[in-house]
Amino acid sequence: QAALALEGVQLGAALEREGSSLLGSDAGELAGAGKTGVTVQSSLDAVKDDFDVFIDFTRPEGTLNHLAFCRQHGKGMVIGTTGVDEAGKQAIRDAAADIAIVFAANFSV
Repeated sequence: QAALALEGVQLGAALEREGSSLLGSDAGELAGAGKTGVTVQSSLDAVKDDFDVFIDFTRPEGTLNHLAFCRQHGKGMVIGTTGVDEAGKQAIRDAAADIAIVFAANFSV
């Protein structure tokens, strides 16, 4: 909802796990921000041309899969996933040589 209110920021895609009841829903409506025309998908491949920066607050294994995808496709990332082990943190550091990454494992206030 906050991102949708920022000037110069546009929601390009929204993802959910395969089988989720939210698939096909309008992401803006789910966020309480009104219709955006962005439907929730389950595949990064389906939306790879629709975003520049991937915002990830998933689980560590999902984050690392998203990291590999974003690195391969030159997409920046904001990672707020907690519980990333040292090997995962090293993978993030390595990927940061190729793509822009903001990694903050704790976004809580």
